[in-house]
Amino acid sequence: MKQLNHILLIDDSESINFYNQLIIEEANVTEKCTFLLSAEKGLEYLQEYDKEKYPLPNIIFLDINMPKMNGWEFIEEFDELDKSITGNIALFMLTTSTNEDDIDKSKSYKTVKDYLTKPLKVEELNRAIEIYYQSNLE
Repeated sequence: MKQLNHILLIDDSESINFYNQLIIEEANVTEKCTFLLSAEKGLEYLQEYDKEKYPLPNIIFLDINMPKMNGWEFIEEFDELDKSITGNIALFMLTTSTNEDDIDKSKSYKTVKDYLTKPLKVEELNRAIEIYYQSNLE
């Protein structure tokens, strides 16, 4: 499988990000993996996109429960960004929540490709990459 350019992790837990980043790096599926500790930082990262400095992420793994701005609020803002930025990004919820309401809510967003529970597992990572490639072939 061809390597992705970039995977972005957005989660307020540094230890979870570190663990997920290890899983991603060991799987050798992307050239770059970045983690940010807040949804606000994630939006800034996308809004200040500069292709000379860094590639846009192919995949974003997003936590729901974060202080200040939660994952749902991030999605609302993400959906307002220019499609030239977000058009080829596959967004996945990656959370500890097994709440049916959260799972159902994630399905109401066209942007959210799947709902995964933390920590990230290699099988889920591979499935996310498959979904990314399928959604970008359509």
